[in-house]
Formats: sequence, structure tokens, C-alpha cells
Amino acid sequence: MNSVNFSGRLGNDMELRLGSMEVGKFPIFIKKFNKNKDDDGFWLQVTVFKPNDFLKDVLKKGIAVAVSGRLDINEHEGKYYTSVLASVVDVFNPPDKGENSKPSQPKNNDNTGESQDLPF
Repeated sequence: MNSVNFSGRLGNDMELRLGSMEVGKFPIFIKKFNKNKDDDGFWLQVTVFKPNDFLKDVLKKGIAVAVSGRLDINEHEGKYYTSVLASVVDVFNPPDKGENSKPSQPKNNDNTGESQDLPF
């Protein structure tokens, strides 16, 4: 079974290519956990077939993502290139700086003044 999971940040906005099928490509930087170096890691090219409108709007430089798919290794002119053919792309939205990072609470619309707690 060829299945991989990576998480990292986009190095560039997703590029869309049109043809018989719409294809999106973007690089992500995967950090290695090394006590001595903070910037130790590697770049990985990710390919998404038929990206939905949400991914087209959100996949911009610096966004944190988790990618699941299969590893693809290609040889071109004696060099080997590794990429991921993504089946799932999860987007992590970090809170904006300067805004309150707490989730908003729904307002209670009844006039009793009591909150409605769920039993579970």
C-alpha cells in the first residue's frame, strides 16, 4: 500500500492547469524536528486533481495544510523527483493576529436569561 500523510505550509499559491482535467499544484515545506536547527526540513510538491472551489480560494502562500495521498517518484533526465498525489487536503486556519482567538458563543434568543446547556 502506498499511502503518505504530511503537514506543512504552502511555499506558493496553488497553480491551476486546465486540460482534460483541472489540476492544482503547490509546494509545501515539511519541518524536521531537530533540536539544533529550527529551519531544517524539505520541500515537497503536491498535486491535486479536480480541486474544489474552497481549495482554489484558500490555498495561498503560508497556509498550513495536512495532505494525504500516495507518493509518486518520477525520473527526468537522470534526476528523481518526489511528489504527493493528494486525495485529501485539510486546511488549518491559524487565528488572525489582533483578533480574539476564542470561539464565538451563540447568543441566547429566549427571554429567560438562562443558557440552554446540552445534556451531553
